[in-house]
Amino acid sequence: MNGIIAARVFSKVSSMSVTKFHIGQQARSRIRLDQKFIESFAELSGDRNPLHMDPEFAKRTKFRRVVAHGSSYAAIVSRIIGMELPGPGALWLSQNFEFRLPVFLGDEIEIVATVAQLSQSTNTMDLFVSATNQNGETVLEGNARVQVLDVADADETEDNTPPNDRTALVIGGSRGIGASTAKRLVDDGFGVAFTYRQSRDDAEALVGLNNEALLGIQADIADDECAAKTFDAIVGKFGRPPDTIVFCASAPITYVDALETDYSQYDRQLAISLRGTHAVLNRFLPHMKSLGFGRLIAISSSYTLANPPEKMAPYIVAKSALNALMKCVAIEYARFGIRANLIAPSMTETAMLAKVPERQVKVAAAKNPSRRLGKPEDIAGAVSFLASLDADYVNGETLVISGGELIR
Repeated sequence: MNGIIAARVFSKVSSMSVTKFHIGQQARSRIRLDQKFIESFAELSGDRNPLHMDPEFAKRTKFRRVVAHGSSYAAIVSRIIGMELPGPGALWLSQNFEFRLPVFLGDEIEIVATVAQLSQSTNTMDLFVSATNQNGETVLEGNARVQVLDVADADETEDNTPPNDRTALVIGGSRGIGASTAKRLVDDGFGVAFTYRQSRDDAEALVGLNNEALLGIQADIADDECAAKTFDAIVGKFGRPPDTIVFCASAPITYVDALETDYSQYDRQLAISLRGTHAVLNRFLPHMKSLGFGRLIAISSSYTLANPPEKMAPYIVAKSALNALMKCVAIEYARFGIRANLIAPSMTETAMLAKVPERQVKVAAAKNPSRRLGKPEDIAGAVSFLASLDADYVNGETLVISGGELIR
């Protein structure tokens, strides 16, 4: 390129994400503003101000010689942004430059762009830009904001489509809602792995319904080894990690006062709903990102959306934390074709009702507009929908399954 003396690439951009960059990272370029460079810029811009083009005119000004167009060397910042930092696909959003000293015909300028700030939420970076002449004098300073775009590989298609053979993981799937969900997903054509903690007999009975399509894995999501163990077992059975994960696990509910209880009650619930879920997502999301497709579905509770019952604080706090985590994942991973949603059932006929007085259960069913409690199959049907392509534009939502008890 005419006028370019040297250009050094500070770092190659292999993936357009601000997480690949760091504060203080630099790219720089040197340029000589010779007559051909100035002529080329004048031809392109149409700016033929005699201060830039006519030596005789320039001699009559205070500068006594031709002054280069300020925008001609400032435009080199565009090359740095587009080709080096952050690189191909970047979009220059705004700039604020101050021209401190004039630059003359024949001067050599070094332009340096330095990462000053990164924002993962907006995928943008702020660059501090400076330019110095051959005498070490600063001739330009300012800031530029750049959008770092996600760029698909050349062989990727625009639409995110699921694999031909779909695989799901149900966390806590041997009984109740989890078991109904596993059976429904098998009916939908999935290969399904599910975890269980203690109920081996239930797990074996479930697998016995379809040994080819079902895999039971004894693992506690609160255990640090659960994510890796589950991942390896699924790949061993189905030859691929899951594209769909359903979080059904909950710790047994102990009915206690919100504050007059040991914090360990909260710890156990949070270990499953928050820490364990976080660990599983960290292990499985990279595969979904590479696939360009994923479905994450968490079973929450309608109690997190309305007035909660008494003495269930640890359970409700943990489910509320799960809600928040899934909504954050929905925002941050949607661009990778991953959808994260929640299902909030009201009182449902599962083993969790064993400790609820029978009269209270009957009253709840009678007061429900549908005149019954929820069934595990009701929840499984909602999971089936959210896991399907029909729900491709449903993201970050909480689907209430309450028979009309909770209408928002």
